[in-house]
Amino acid sequence: MASVTLVRTVSFSIYQKAKYSYSAAIGQVTGEEPLVTVNRPGSIPTPGTVVCFGAAGATAGAIAAFIACPFELTKQAAQISVLMASSNKSSVDDPIYPIDSAKTHYQRNCLITAADQPVKMPRIQFNKASMYRGLGVSMARSCLINTIFFSSFEFLKKKINALPDPIE
Repeated sequence: MASVTLVRTVSFSIYQKAKYSYSAAIGQVTGEEPLVTVNRPGSIPTPGTVVCFGAAGATAGAIAAFIACPFELTKQAAQISVLMASSNKSSVDDPIYPIDSAKTHYQRNCLITAADQPVKMPRIQFNKASMYRGLGVSMARSCLINTIFFSSFEFLKKKINALPDPIE
């Protein structure tokens, strides 16, 4: 649970910094910064604001995936070893989870088989390249999800802030 909190905190911090960097870069190219545009009362999302927030979200997702990958791989290795020991599964193609994601399937196959031969569960060692097995799939998923999330987040934040204050 601590790893999820760490990754989310880092993700929001990176997003915030990346948002300002991308806004400045887009402003240099187009002459108007997306953050200035979006902060005008009554403004609507423009291609510049969507690109700015989407790129910042993708950047945050890529870095967060890099940080989270060893934790996810360790968790999955432990879950797989427990499930395989308790159910005596002989094939890695047997579904382990009700919804088998591409990343889970890829990492499980990398962890359990090598050249179609069963292998022992790996000894978990941080700072090794094997701890980043499945990083590409994880990064692609995280970039896409964070792009959508942060773009929506900024739009909804603006709409909620525009609502009248019920206390007044």
